[in-house]
Amino acid sequence: MRVHVVNVLRGTPEVKGQTLDRIAGLARTVEEKGFHGLWVTDSFGRGRPTLDPVVAMSVIATVT
Repeated sequence: MRVHVVNVLRGTPEVKGQTLDRIAGLARTVEEKGFHGLWVTDSFGRGRPTLDPVVAMSVIATVT
């Protein structure tokens, strides 16, 4: 069985300015724990800001 982790890319006020660092930390943890993948989400027209998944994937690729 292959197990993956999904990260929902929503910014919240308490992590403002730390979003990319938190994604990088999650990516490192997922890799260290031996999961097979880390998925990111995308969202259109939901009325709230979300991080571009290409940016998130770039951060993930940089640290793994």
